[in-house]
Amino acid sequence: MRGEDIATMQHQLAQLGFDCGRVDGILGPRSIHALTDFQTNFGLAPDGICGPETLRALDRVIGHGGDGPGIVIVREYEELLRGDFFRGGGASPRIVIATLRDQSPQLVDIAQQVSRELHTESDHVIIIDHADVTSHIRTANTFQAHAFIGIDYGDDTESVIAYYETPTFVSQGGKTLAEQITSELGASGILTVRSIGRRIPVLRETQMPAVVCTFGHFDDLMEHRKIYSQALAKAIGIWVSTIAAGSTKPSAIPHS
Repeated sequence: MRGEDIATMQHQLAQLGFDCGRVDGILGPRSIHALTDFQTNFGLAPDGICGPETLRALDRVIGHGGDGPGIVIVREYEELLRGDFFRGGGASPRIVIATLRDQSPQLVDIAQQVSRELHTESDHVIIIDHADVTSHIRTANTFQAHAFIGIDYGDDTESVIAYYETPTFVSQGGKTLAEQITSELGASGILTVRSIGRRIPVLRETQMPAVVCTFGHFDDLMEHRKIYSQALAKAIGIWVSTIAAGSTKPSAIPHS
């Protein structure tokens, strides 16, 4: 099951301290566990079903002070500040770079150049060179990647770096990565670039900080792809090193 109603339930549970993972609108095992935990704590039948009685209980409890950003956002924020993000996952961060367009050797070339740069920093990198988003999500989640970077080009002169955000949830790791990429691309002086929160499937369903980089027009990409590659690799390297050291400064935690 998935949908906006599920996302609303996840947000309410997170506000109350029941950790269902990211607010992605997908009713998975973690969300069911959080819902069952809520039901148990509030004297309801712990059946993992968000029926009328459970909905009324959620609305009633939320109405008595559940107005914070939620446990999921707070936990990720604190992990970034403490440098806990890469613990338990081995010495080298795992990065997935996926091209979001079939038969695009130019995007593959950028991904390969970024991978070569990152391998000098001992990162583990997987490149996915096809446009099947379902496969991207499955591969990144199975690989237990620390970051997912999708790359594409558009029809505009502006480049857009997207991260996962809803009205009630933001991926702090994804946002800081998007902002770092935006900063490095902007510093190159060859293009206009901005970061923005979005809810597209590849950002919503990947279980790690994820960004989608839609670079400017194809002709511009062809002319400057070495600069794009270097800026992207530098941004990822800075993001990894600052988070590993616990020295990153995420954006302020949003309130609903």
